[in-house]
Amino acid sequence: MNAVILAGGFGTRLQPLTDTACKPMLSVGNMPMIDYTISHLWEAGVRDFVFTLGYKPEQVIDWCIGYTGAQCRFSVEHTPLGSLGGVKAVEPFLKEHFFVISGDIIEDINLYALAHKHITSGAKITMAVVEVEDSSQYGVVEMDGWGKVTGFIEKPIFGGKGLVNTGVYVVDKNVLLEVPSDVKMDFAKDLLPMLVERGELSAYIHDGYWQDLGTIGNYFTTNFDLINGGFFKNAPNSFRDKRQGIRVKGEFNNLVASKASVFGRIRNSIVAPNATVMQNANINNCIVLDGAFVRGEHHNSIIAPHFVLPVDILPNYKSEHTAIYDYGF
Repeated sequence: MNAVILAGGFGTRLQPLTDTACKPMLSVGNMPMIDYTISHLWEAGVRDFVFTLGYKPEQVIDWCIGYTGAQCRFSVEHTPLGSLGGVKAVEPFLKEHFFVISGDIIEDINLYALAHKHITSGAKITMAVVEVEDSSQYGVVEMDGWGKVTGFIEKPIFGGKGLVNTGVYVVDKNVLLEVPSDVKMDFAKDLLPMLVERGELSAYIHDGYWQDLGTIGNYFTTNFDLINGGFFKNAPNSFRDKRQGIRVKGEFNNLVASKASVFGRIRNSIVAPNATVMQNANINNCIVLDGAFVRGEHHNSIIAPHFVLPVDILPNYKSEHTAIYDYGF
């Protein structure tokens, strides 16, 4: 199997972070967001990757050509084609069964189990679903006892717990025969409802970690979920600076890049390469991005070279998640 990574979105909800960086290359735990996706697929034995790109594509290309032992192909969309249209555009490169993964999520879905569920279900597409506490921002997935998807409820008004689409699929290539070329189309809107009507969409329930990084709040908390590293061993990349993330042991759990300069007080914070925390600085629960110069006192904030972005989150956020692998440095 190979994999399509959808990495072309503008990341509008993540502005101003995405003013200068495309969403898949935003730093999460001092590593590019997309690296967690590739490392997960790598752990599952995937070595053939196809990227659908749009906004600032060169940033993704410059990083991903560094994966040694992998075949990486890139499709740059000058006009957005949507998630399904983008996959249709790379149809010639796809194998009989392939993964599709959104480039703005981090998860630890059992890809082996997902693929097995797909093969045994006889469905055209199998989607990984996960239960969330508040389903009001998502489309809720309805399914029967055998895992066949029977319908969707789009953003239920009263929310509550519900199963939602994770943005991770296993797809039969022949389903693309029904998709027109060079037309903007999306999986959720244009294809999945049709497959539901025909009984050709199945679901695999994931009960582990899943986070959609489409908002500032989710981006912020996910950084701290991954302060000790990712869930999977890093895929080999010749551009990875192994000194990029080192944990500073002590009273507080900080992640400081070796190329950062820290003179002030930091607590439960992440400091990126080429950032400087001055002697008069006192930061707590902060993410300091590449090249930032920090003075004064900051709490629950993202600090960049040209702005400080306070994040509306509970004070002293503590992750409930433990990564399997640390950085090992």
